[in-house]
Amino acid sequence: MNEMEMALLVDKAKLWIDNCLEKEEISRELNRIASNPNELVEAFGKELIFGTSGMRGIMGYGSNRMNEFVVARASKGLGNYLKKKYSSLKSEEIKVIIAYDTRLNSEFFAEVTYSVLRDMGIKAFMVNKAAPVSYLSYTILKTNSHMGVMITASHNPKFYNGYKVYNQWGYQVLDDEAGAILDEISDIPYFETEIVEATAIDYVDNELIDEFLDEIHTSISKCSKTDSKSLNIVYTPLNGAGRDFVLSGLRKAGFFNIITVESQMDADGNFTTCPVPNPEKIAAYNEAFKVFDRKNGDIIIATDPDCDRVGVALYKGNMKVLLSGNQLGLLILDYILNCKVFKDGQIITSIVSSPLVDKIAAEHEASVIRTLTGFKHMGEKILSLEKEDKLDSFVFAFEESNGYLAWDFIRDKDGVSTAVLVAEMADYYKSLGMTLLDKLEDLYRKYGTCHDKTKNFFFEGIDGNEKMAGIMDYFRDYLGNFIAGIEIVNRIDYLKDDTALKANVIEYELRDGTRFLVRPSGTEPKLKIYLFGNKDTRKTEEAIKSVIDKFYN
Repeated sequence: MNEMEMALLVDKAKLWIDNCLEKEEISRELNRIASNPNELVEAFGKELIFGTSGMRGIMGYGSNRMNEFVVARASKGLGNYLKKKYSSLKSEEIKVIIAYDTRLNSEFFAEVTYSVLRDMGIKAFMVNKAAPVSYLSYTILKTNSHMGVMITASHNPKFYNGYKVYNQWGYQVLDDEAGAILDEISDIPYFETEIVEATAIDYVDNELIDEFLDEIHTSISKCSKTDSKSLNIVYTPLNGAGRDFVLSGLRKAGFFNIITVESQMDADGNFTTCPVPNPEKIAAYNEAFKVFDRKNGDIIIATDPDCDRVGVALYKGNMKVLLSGNQLGLLILDYILNCKVFKDGQIITSIVSSPLVDKIAAEHEASVIRTLTGFKHMGEKILSLEKEDKLDSFVFAFEESNGYLAWDFIRDKDGVSTAVLVAEMADYYKSLGMTLLDKLEDLYRKYGTCHDKTKNFFFEGIDGNEKMAGIMDYFRDYLGNFIAGIEIVNRIDYLKDDTALKANVIEYELRDGTRFLVRPSGTEPKLKIYLFGNKDTRKTEEAIKSVIDKFYN
């Protein structure tokens, strides 16, 4: 940045300092940031944007950080949007449900959100303890609320937090609505919204938790194939919100051989034993495998901090194996289709999920609906089925990043019911003398092998988006007709081509059958690569990496 631009950032920081003079600790931190050019750029160089489903960022002070002032401003904008959208209602007739996970400051940010909305006259309610995303979705639907807010950064490291917004149908707001909310937020100056300590909070009725778990139990019991539950389950919530919900769900289903990872059972926003609490990563299972080895487990089930993702790990001989999100999704899909009969079954998945979904669907005369990435698009499709009076045809929805949903009374990915469903499935195959890996091999023999891999390339910092845009431009305009010496036989640019789905995603099909997609994440500073092939794709992967490496420096 040039001298004039830096001077503007200093002025921005001074505005924050002047408004925090009575908050000694915050004022001291802001002065420290203002005196460090690099930190000043990172904290004030842009605003933490209200993007595809809300905000997500590093916690700290400044306009590009998650803090109480950014949360208050966003909540005021959200309140203004709600009042305009529901102008025929009195403010106190507009209902918003607020939930939070176990991250540092999550409960505090939830209380700030509650206070701002209540001060605007809106009837806000809080969930009275850390809870899964799916419980918020369920509660919005059950209470006929107009919107919901979830304070979470999902599976990100401890430094992050976020602010997700849900519509009246229980899934995250789509782009048009997110844009309208952002317009309202942008009109509000920082520090216009007073932050008042929340007192006499109205909480969601706790009986809804029992109803939520009862509905899950009733639904899953239709997919239970064993009476005596012999599966030895090692479970870890990764210090997140899933603990009580998942354990209750498993016990209701008759599973009592549950071995908990004690170091990860209690809420710990520092994620002391798991710096990256992401069930997509094998490192997240280090503590669980220690317990597994001592207690002779059959399977490890992990949920992330807001309990919307589920991962499964186990041994193959002496080798630790983590099922990919696609592999677990295929196993669950096959299990459900062999448990229940669906008339005109509808399976919902994304454009970056395994192509084997289509083969399994065809075997059962079911249809596959492909959406853009993001479970909100799947929630929208479930709503469409409801409006067409076809909810009974809904089979399963999943995305490759370990998000799954098998029931229509929830509209976002659900770690609670999925954890129980996985236990039912693994227990059944155990009764047949099989593991989930054995069953996966059966599916490959029947439908064909499909290796899948997802690679993430992180671009932190103020210029991260610019670098990712440069990479997308290169793949879009300069890649040519070959990669790794293999001919590109087809490409789809979902942004520029005449496609029904529109997004900044490019898909390539190679002569050897390999398929890969490239896209920037909508919630994190990273570029994602998805590879599929019936043989080793490492050569293609290395060629893609060599392109991306050029933009790192």
